[in-house]
Formats: sequence, structure tokens, C-alpha cells
Amino acid sequence: MRDYRRAAHTVYALHYHFVFITKYRKPVLRGEIGTDVRDMIREICRTVDVEILQGHIRPDHVHWLLSVPPHLAPSRVMQRIKGRRRITCFKIVGNCGRNSGGGIYGRGGIS
Repeated sequence: MRDYRRAAHTVYALHYHFVFITKYRKPVLRGEIGTDVRDMIREICRTVDVEILQGHIRPDHVHWLLSVPPHLAPSRVMQRIKGRRRITCFKIVGNCGRNSGGGIYGRGGIS
């Protein structure tokens, strides 16, 4: 039987598979930057009661399988994760090439 999560008035098992890429698929998530991104995502998920079931970071993209409470929309989870990381990573990485538009992440969606 599946492991269900419980809240005050709900029992749920909502799992979302998130995949997002860096802008222009630049391989900037290597070494210490990748480790910092991983730690930031773990911290953000802990603060909003999101459980990380699986995940890995590649130089140009990130995969996460998350268990999210029903009161959080998947778009809100990604806003939190990408918003905070963007600020910190942009300071570390800097401009990711010409015409980068001020960010290091490409447009994304939920798969």
C-alpha cells in the first residue's frame, strides 16, 4: 500500500514531477553551484511542507519528484523554488551570456 500523508482534515498522495532547465541550456549547475542549488531547494521544501521523493541536478537541468500538500498549487511551489534560487544563483553565476534577459532559467512548465 502507498504511503499517504495526512493533514488535519485530509489524507493525500499528490506527487508532481518537475523538470526545469537553465536558460539556453547553459551548463552552469556544476560543482559548488549545483550543491548550493540542491541545498536551497531542500531548505525551501522544508519550510513549505513539501517532501522530496527523488531528485537530481544535471549541469543544464534539474529533475524533482515532490509530494505537495493539497493546499499548495504546483505553480506556487515552483515560484518559491525558482524565485529564491534565481536571486542567489544570479549573484554567483552572473550573466549567462549575451541577451540573457536577467535570469538563468528558461521558461518552464509542469510535466
